[in-house]
Amino acid sequence: MVSILSHYELLGVRQDASEQEIRRACEDRLRRIDDRAWRARLMRMFGSDRWALERARDTLLDPRLRAAHDREVASLLPVCPPA
Repeated sequence: MVSILSHYELLGVRQDASEQEIRRACEDRLRRIDDRAWRARLMRMFGSDRWALERARDTLLDPRLRAAHDREVASLLPVCPPA
């Protein structure tokens, strides 16, 4: 089973995070790159640690790209039939 990590999860922010929260989270994560376990996870998932964080930040700060990301994440969520 493939695990999908959204940009929100990667940066550790809520889906309604503000621009300031996104920037702060990215800076915090970039400082944590020295953490071997965190770095290994990013490398496995994206092939690049710094690139993945900066791409997530840039995507979430651009309203058009953020909306496209939200649509993509929503399309990957399982649909539960009504009870």
